[in-house]
Amino acid sequence: MKEISPRLFIGNDCDCVNVGPDWAVVHACKTCHQKRVGYRGSLPASHPNYLIYEEGFHLYLNLVDMEREFLPKFTHPIMQVAFRFLGSHHKKHNVLVHCNQGYSRSPAIGLLWLARQNSIRNYATWHQQSAI
Repeated sequence: MKEISPRLFIGNDCDCVNVGPDWAVVHACKTCHQKRVGYRGSLPASHPNYLIYEEGFHLYLNLVDMEREFLPKFTHPIMQVAFRFLGSHHKKHNVLVHCNQGYSRSPAIGLLWLARQNSIRNYATWHQQSAI
């Protein structure tokens, strides 16, 4: 588990089971989503928790690494809820964002959150400043 900013950590499946009850956790992996929602294989797209399931300090996202680009009809609602969840918990609690290995989905969500909070420069800002 790596702390990428105060109270914001990026990790993997092992880290997910080792945090205390006062932590908020974004589970950015299908395996945790499957366990919590209670299904195997794929969930029908019509299911109310097809993309997202939230329970207390835990947000479960139905995300997998894919060779092809994620479609906005999936990424937009997932990221909206993830940003809302981070915004409501980050100032009061340690927050872990994890995926299976901690190398792709969780760092991407963490970096997008930091850019959105202006904690790191985003490309557009950097590009405008470097052109001056």
